[in-house]
Amino acid sequence: ALQKFVMANHDFRVVLVGLAGNKRLAEAASRHDSQIQALRRATLEKKSNREIVVRHHQLLVAALGRHDAQAAETIMRDLMLQARESILALIPAPRS
Repeated sequence: ALQKFVMANHDFRVVLVGLAGNKRLAEAASRHDSQIQALRRATLEKKSNREIVVRHHQLLVAALGRHDAQAAETIMRDLMLQARESILALIPAPRS
């Protein structure tokens, strides 16, 4: 189930970036994705993180459907902040 989610999440991002119609952006996003794939997968092992991703993707699709660029930007910024927190949560606490 996790691997299916990871692949669906990847496919969503590819389609999303493709909507911009900018080949150079798509290539840069693809390089970035390949560099952080293992880290992203680690964060997605947690069910609550997968739920956050799905909810943000739903909100993003709705905003894009309304042609609401400001809402789409806000949703993506929030998702990136959530992703940052998920990544930081993977770092073990220092030992004293």
